[in-house]
Amino acid sequence: MKKMTVLVDAGYFYSACSLNLLQSSCSRKNLEINISAFFNFIKSFCQKEFDSELFRIHWYDGVIPTGLSVEQQKIATTPNILFRKGFINEKGEQKCIDTKIVADMLDFAYLKTTDEILLVGADTDLLIGVEKAQQLGLKVHLLTLSNICVSQKLKEHVDSVHSIEEEYTNQFIKFIELPIDNINLEECEDVATAYIDTLEAEHLFALKAEIISSNKIPKNDDIALLKMGRLYFKRNLHSEEKHMIRDKLKQKLS
Repeated sequence: MKKMTVLVDAGYFYSACSLNLLQSSCSRKNLEINISAFFNFIKSFCQKEFDSELFRIHWYDGVIPTGLSVEQQKIATTPNILFRKGFINEKGEQKCIDTKIVADMLDFAYLKTTDEILLVGADTDLLIGVEKAQQLGLKVHLLTLSNICVSQKLKEHVDSVHSIEEEYTNQFIKFIELPIDNINLEECEDVATAYIDTLEAEHLFALKAEIISSNKIPKNDDIALLKMGRLYFKRNLHSEEKHMIRDKLKQKLS
């Protein structure tokens, strides 16, 4: 049976999982991966899609100066997963990840240590590694999460493109809501004000009448209001923030 090595850009993985699960970005701290479940999913995927045996997963992730996080330590000590370290700069950006992925692809191609590569990534900077590995006779496949944020050029150059859909993502990663120390009341009020400003006069009149009579926000308005909140904060909302944004809207229209 052919050997498949899987290369995972953790930055892309967490970002795409967030968009896949929540349709918005959230902090990595809000995402909890079951690395054993992910390994088993990838192992099964390689067998079903490529009739290949999973040789090893290479996990590429930025590391802060103080060392691996608890989750990173767990990943690094999981059998048949090789943790490849990049670093996090002062702006919180991952560095040296693409360089390491490209270098490893070339090593695999020159040394013939794997038969095929399955890349979980999205960056155009990986293209040079893909092309060179292919020139040296190695097949390179791309695995995305619902085709989220993937370079079109990368998709055009790999040997095949595959996707993990939302219902499968839930098997190995979940969103966890962390406690919030304090709520910025002014920002919650800004969200409510911004939503009111988007409404036509007739809609606003009907919404105000409903809130006054029932003290409830209609479902469609509630969905749109919270969506605006997610866009404003650029992350998923905490339950306390949802409650406060709703209260601020009611106060303004009561």
